[in-house]
Amino acid sequence: MGLTYPAVETTLMKTIAMNSKRLLSLLLTGLLLPTLAFANGRRVQNTTPPPYTPRTDADFIEALVPHHLDALEMARVEVERGTRPEVRAIAEGMIADQTREIALMIAEYRDLTGRSRVPPPPTDRHMRNDMALLDRATGAAVDAVFLEQMIPHHAGALVLAHRALPYLRRQALRDLAQNVQNAQAAEIGEMQELKVAP
Repeated sequence: MGLTYPAVETTLMKTIAMNSKRLLSLLLTGLLLPTLAFANGRRVQNTTPPPYTPRTDADFIEALVPHHLDALEMARVEVERGTRPEVRAIAEGMIADQTREIALMIAEYRDLTGRSRVPPPPTDRHMRNDMALLDRATGAAVDAVFLEQMIPHHAGALVLAHRALPYLRRQALRDLAQNVQNAQAAEIGEMQELKVAP
């Protein structure tokens, strides 16, 4: 039997607490946002849609592969044009890790569906705007923009993996989702420290 949802949530929160207090605050806001809000002293229904939850192995792959590809695009800019060796090192690690994870997901997807290509997601204007900003950056601004953008991007992958984990059936994908939570929470902590370093 796999972990129950409360156990998954507990594991995630422990991982986050060990790596980044700011990330914990961010995720608590996104994951535990109450369904009721107050306006003018009255309780009103909060109509903010919840984050996407992949409910099958294929759904998870179709969501995470494009997310990883976006991260690779950003990381390559940092490696090519960044000025801080420690930030470039993180980007190089992301490229190695996420390239390997994409290969694993494509192999699992082929086995599940008979297809080797994941359908492209709808255009993400926010991501395109972020990428354009990174492309325009020069010098030390490349590192600053990369860190500013990659921290919430990592948080998005972390939340996606967390929400998918109770539904994943294949052990390779369950292990991947757990690793995404652990590794990307740790990297968020490292990037937060680099943001405030002189």
